Amino acid sequence: MSGYTENKLNEFKVQIGSKKVVYGYVSDEKKDKHTININHLMHDRTMKKVRMMFKEALDIDNSDTLPFKISEIKLGKSLQFSEDIEFHVSQLLVDYVKEKTCRHIKLNVMQLQRRQQSDDGLQIWKNNSELQVLIQLFKFVLKLPINKRIQALAHLEREISRLSMIESSKARNQAVLKNEELRKSSLVNRSQKDEKTIQDEIAKIWAEVDDMSLGLEHFFRELGQLYEIFSVNNPSDEIILKLPKLYSELLISGHTIELVNGDTGTMSETWFSAICQHICNEYPNLKIFVISILGLQSSGKSTLLNALFACRFAVSVGRCIRGLFMRLLFLEKDLSDELNIDAFILIDSEGLGASEKMNDPESEKKDRKLTTFAMGVSNLTILNVLGESTRDLARLEKAGMAPDILMVQHVSERNITKISEPEEKFREALREALKIANEQDQEMGISNTDCFHILDERIQNGQLLKPFRPFKNGATAYAPPSEQYHEDVVNLYNSIIEDSKNSKNKIKFSTWYSLIQSYWKAVSNENFAVRFKNIKEIYEFIDSGKRITKLKETIDRSFQKHKESIMQEVRSKLLNWSPNDKSNINSILRNECLKLINEKLRNVPDCNIKCEYEEIDKEESKFEFEFNIKIKCEECEKTNKERIELEEYLRDKNNEKCEMEAKQTIENYIKLNRKSLFTKLTQMLETSFIRKGISSESSDIVINTHLENILKNMSNEGLSNQQRQQKIDDVWNLLQQHMLSKDNTIPIEEKINKEIKDEYYLLPREIYHQYIKGNIPDLSNRKAYKIISKPYLDHFSQFIETKELVVLEDKLDNLIDDILKEKAAYYFYHGIIRDLKNRILKICPNYYLPEFKWNVHLYALLMFKPKMISCQEKWDKENTPLGILN
Repeated sequence: MSGYTENKLNEFKVQIGSKKVVYGYVSDEKKDKHTININHLMHDRTMKKVRMMFKEALDIDNSDTLPFKISEIKLGKSLQFSEDIEFHVSQLLVDYVKEKTCRHIKLNVMQLQRRQQSDDGLQIWKNNSELQVLIQLFKFVLKLPINKRIQALAHLEREISRLSMIESSKARNQAVLKNEELRKSSLVNRSQKDEKTIQDEIAKIWAEVDDMSLGLEHFFRELGQLYEIFSVNNPSDEIILKLPKLYSELLISGHTIELVNGDTGTMSETWFSAICQHICNEYPNLKIFVISILGLQSSGKSTLLNALFACRFAVSVGRCIRGLFMRLLFLEKDLSDELNIDAFILIDSEGLGASEKMNDPESEKKDRKLTTFAMGVSNLTILNVLGESTRDLARLEKAGMAPDILMVQHVSERNITKISEPEEKFREALREALKIANEQDQEMGISNTDCFHILDERIQNGQLLKPFRPFKNGATAYAPPSEQYHEDVVNLYNSIIEDSKNSKNKIKFSTWYSLIQSYWKAVSNENFAVRFKNIKEIYEFIDSGKRITKLKETIDRSFQKHKESIMQEVRSKLLNWSPNDKSNINSILRNECLKLINEKLRNVPDCNIKCEYEEIDKEESKFEFEFNIKIKCEECEKTNKERIELEEYLRDKNNEKCEMEAKQTIENYIKLNRKSLFTKLTQMLETSFIRKGISSESSDIVINTHLENILKNMSNEGLSNQQRQQKIDDVWNLLQQHMLSKDNTIPIEEKINKEIKDEYYLLPREIYHQYIKGNIPDLSNRKAYKIISKPYLDHFSQFIETKELVVLEDKLDNLIDDILKEKAAYYFYHGIIRDLKNRILKICPNYYLPEFKWNVHLYALLMFKPKMISCQEKWDKENTPLGILN
């Protein structure tokens, strides 16, 4: 009532008259009961006054007032009454869930999403009548026309969330009390054991809450399992023919669907692919820009997305939601033309860093897996940070993930020091990541560092951090939205629009959804990508890896040393054999040599420990003891020293799992070397026997049996020269076949490929595929040098210089010869690929690009392979029984 007078106010009161009407007016002067001060519209006290007015109006006795129908009230075009979202079919499903309880539905009815891979899904479906009823009721909802379908699903989401909340309320209250007990426990300095007991109880309570937490995503998951089952067993079923299309219509209409199951860390690829294929059929040329938002649970991610894009991601529904959820948001024509894209795909993460999953290593690993995946499939990732905390800001361990990142920090005060703290920590983490990427790119499996450089540039330009003021203007639950938050949202929205406009990585939806499945497989199979919490863990991993490699090298030298001494003893035994000896010396000599090989190898690399044990047991004299010390194996002593140092190092890290894994790795490596060397030595032994004319018992049987058959069937006239030669060839071929049947040696190429796969487990997929195909890279046509300084870019070529390339290729070509010569072993041994890899790493300077380094490794491996095969074949001809016979 701007410009009103006292008389006008009185006239207004007279006009209202009835005490059954509550009125209010705005003013910047009066301060009575009905005045709303325009200077304090957003203050808590003003909002409280408005609320009291509503309460007063609701409390009025309207018993003598004529009733009216709300549908008959005429409204302007800008206002409409919303239709009731309850539908009969959705209510039927709600009633069924209410009758059975959320817990029963989740644990006993929805069995398909909980089954093991070995379980028969079709049989579970046939035997579960409750599941059949549940899915039938849900299908009734999905078959509604699209507008009604969306409303019915909203009704389902609201009611099932409410039922879950009611059902789990008792357990939630217990969790709150236990958390308070834990807090008090830490204050009174109780033992760690007591605190661990309380933490276990809290985890158990949250597991109960999780069992009662039911949502639309669980129905979606169950349909996904059914789709996979019926696509094989009943492809004409309605689930196969109709449901993917119905869900694609929901996605096109702005409905949110689950992309990745956060509970199990899995993705229903077949189901997701079927839905996306229908979208491709409808929009074959749909161009998209993908935006993901990451942050800890309850940090305001969904609220921010809803404010940015006016969408409807679930906010604080009171359930334990985990996973990635996506929504397709089509753009208006003007904006679409400006950005050269048709739609945004928004990916929201739920349940990351959930308090109920604290200190659960598997849960943390799933979180990192979801984060890695979300960043990898996005054009832009928004990191959402609540307060000054920077815990789990981003996974900087693996490069080449997201081309761009924005960081949103929600703060309660405009304190420059506190606001800049996350950005400084982020920069510090980025510097460490860049350092790792530059120094340890091969150990980390990094093939591209563009992501880090883009981030660094964004930070330097002051474009990384977006400080956000509080969402509400006040501390109470009913405080109004903040105008400052609105301004911050608009600024962030403009930054996103600018990023999408400048992006060079816009992609078609059809391409994106096919790539997304490949990327999911890569993330799922590549344990390295999700095993680390932070950069400190990466450094520790690399350091322990180097120590393990060093120990393996000493183990190799121990076995090599013992191989030489064993062969020397075998040769000396064979010197005592006389071809004229008619006794049973052949079998005795063979058994002695085999026993010698077996016993000597059994003690490697612990021969010194064995020696000491025998000395104490026999109570040998001081003179004998000192003499034995002098002949101890130096290589085994070094190996055991390295082993002890590694065990102490791992023990200090206080990581029992890592310690056990490392020990098992070393034990397996020793067994592998022992088995491999035993095979080689026995082959060399048999070859020595053949050279000296000592045949094996089995060989004698083969030859004698065949000769007996010849003599039996020979005519009185005897054999002609030609027949005699034929019989000799037959015997020779039989002997070869006999030797071949006893030879269980793995083919050399298979050995090489296996060891490359084990040693190069971080080799980029495309490089590995090129290795399998045998495509030798042309290093002259690939960018080699890192860009040191942009001002000199115009005068700088990133391609390798001709002279340097000649020297590099010459070194790589001669690697195999250098390694075998140094080892004095011209055959394949376990660890040769590791030795090759280490030499390549030393050859490649730090100023080479990571991608170029990988191509250098590819070149060296493809040069090494044929040479190694040739060397092994030559060795086999001279040192194996079959080779000698051939």
